[in-house]
Amino acid sequence: METVFTEFLLSDDDSDNDCDSESTVIFGAVLQTFLQRESRVRIDNYISDVVAQFTAVEFRRIYRISVDCFQHLCQLLSTCPEMSVRSPQFGDLYDGPRVLLKKNDVVRKFREKRGFPGIVGCIDGTHIHIKPPTEHPQSYVNRKSFHSVILQAVCLQDMKISNCFAGFPGSVHDSRVLRQSDLWDEANMACGQNHILGDGAYPIKTWLMTPYRNTGNLTQIQKRYNAAHSATRSIIERVFAMLKGRFRRLRYISKSSRLKQ
Repeated sequence: METVFTEFLLSDDDSDNDCDSESTVIFGAVLQTFLQRESRVRIDNYISDVVAQFTAVEFRRIYRISVDCFQHLCQLLSTCPEMSVRSPQFGDLYDGPRVLLKKNDVVRKFREKRGFPGIVGCIDGTHIHIKPPTEHPQSYVNRKSFHSVILQAVCLQDMKISNCFAGFPGSVHDSRVLRQSDLWDEANMACGQNHILGDGAYPIKTWLMTPYRNTGNLTQIQKRYNAAHSATRSIIERVFAMLKGRFRRLRYISKSSRLKQ
């Protein structure tokens, strides 16, 4: 398994030019987790002889990203510490006074949106449809009866992704995926007195808040809590929808459908 942590809280650039850098990191993480590198025919000097001849319209149509945005991402990633060979920790996001101010800003903005206090992120999992593997294919069949791997992610109030973990077979329960991820051990320290919101599939922890189970006898206070919880946590579902809309390859991945020259 591979865990990828992106420290978007550390960025001071709030402009739209960072368009989908976090999505790019996640897309790479999912591919690298369960696809083995294949040998394939390469075109010599493809970038300089072919790609360089694309017009701006052709480049955007083929790669679904503008030339300006691509160049901006290259510039950001060239100096990005996450791209170095190391194993970043989720807790690193909250070390130091500068980052603490960022976390407080996240809490404030979450509260401004839906009135839910003390929230630093929302967690959920989504299924990435894959071609049935040759080994143990039944393990990858999820509750919707198709083969998949699970992508777990935590997002901020501005739909940026602060943590992701990918690669478990689709039949594995969300709570088990969480327990196997680094987030399980690191979130208590990372969140401090704040919390992450998750749905009823997750266990209750000091750092993880889930809704009350509705057995038909909830109080009005519990119902209001569930309503605020659901409205706040729904942002992670929109994040997954935008991610799969932006990178359509995440709707179905197979070895035979990898990028071809």
